[in-house]
Amino acid sequence: MMFDMAPEVASHFYMESCPDKEDAAAAKYMTAASGIDNLVPGAIIDDRAFDPCGYSMNAILYGSYTTVHITPEQECSYASFETSTPLTSYSALINNVLSTFRPMRVVVTLTGDAEGIAQVVENPIDNKTIHVPGFAAYNRSSASFTKVEGDCVVSMGNWEISAAHDPSELREHRKTNRIQSI
Repeated sequence: MMFDMAPEVASHFYMESCPDKEDAAAAKYMTAASGIDNLVPGAIIDDRAFDPCGYSMNAILYGSYTTVHITPEQECSYASFETSTPLTSYSALINNVLSTFRPMRVVVTLTGDAEGIAQVVENPIDNKTIHVPGFAAYNRSSASFTKVEGDCVVSMGNWEISAAHDPSELREHRKTNRIQSI
């Protein structure tokens, strides 16, 4: 979950920013203009734009899903990104998502059975700082780990932005940091 998106990012998710106000065309425009399509390359995307603002997307790729929901209003801007894609490290994905939405605050939750979590070589919750090259560093303010219902493990961390950098490097960063699946 991401809060307090950069205004220039949030602006993509207003119907008035779309050249074609028809819902399907507006959704496609929002997906491309915001860079969300780069987060799920090759996926089948079902996206929706809302009037006057807002966005929802579901994507399927190789049996894994990704879903994005956005409320762009400045006083309560919010974006969520969820995926079932099994990765040994989520660092590149988290960096790409943060560089796309540029929130001030982020909550990362990792949920899975104990065996699945054991396959994650680098647990993102362990990182006290998330460095997003070309954009910012986020400092962890809290972390929590628990086991529920048998072998279901839930870990969660909260981070806040510490320093912003030149956003022009973001697109190059996304191109050079491809995500590696298990």
